[in-house]
Amino acid sequence: MEVLFQNGLIDEAYGLLTQTSYPSWGYMLENGATTLWERWEKVDSYHGKSRMASHNHAMSGAVAVCFHKYLAGLRIDEEQPGFKNIIVRPLIPKGLNYVKGSIETVSGEASCEWKITEKKLEITVQIPFNCTADLYLPVIWEKGASVICNGQESFKEAFCDRVLPEGRFLYQRTGAGTWSFELKENGDENDENT
Repeated sequence: MEVLFQNGLIDEAYGLLTQTSYPSWGYMLENGATTLWERWEKVDSYHGKSRMASHNHAMSGAVAVCFHKYLAGLRIDEEQPGFKNIIVRPLIPKGLNYVKGSIETVSGEASCEWKITEKKLEITVQIPFNCTADLYLPVIWEKGASVICNGQESFKEAFCDRVLPEGRFLYQRTGAGTWSFELKENGDENDENT
């Protein structure tokens, strides 16, 4: 699952996360699961397959990491352990319009919330006291995007354009605090922001 996200196959990964037909994690939920099963099919003593009927199998739990690490975009900076620096890089699949996620760090809560409409992406990021963040704002439109930060128009110089396997982003190093960004699709005219 993570390999799909890491290589820019965001819509495919999201499709697998939300699939409810057999075999899938959604199939387990549709069949009453509250934990991940050991096997894909529904197994219980009634079906005579109870020898391998673990209903709390952590091995399959890798799917859970995708929600906070890729959709909310809250990631560990391996060069600065303990969330001293937080990488915030949310990925936006087609068909998903809202995500809110948080993680508790030693310094406090880090969170990312985003909401998308047809021509606007709103992202609010909270970075705990005494921490920094590598912030990657996803550019989901071909023509690029203009950026408003905490109600103020931000200019191109405030961000670096980064193209990664996961997509195109506007990058900025930021400090602790709550940051609200509004990205709007650039129009046909030449926009100076991105």
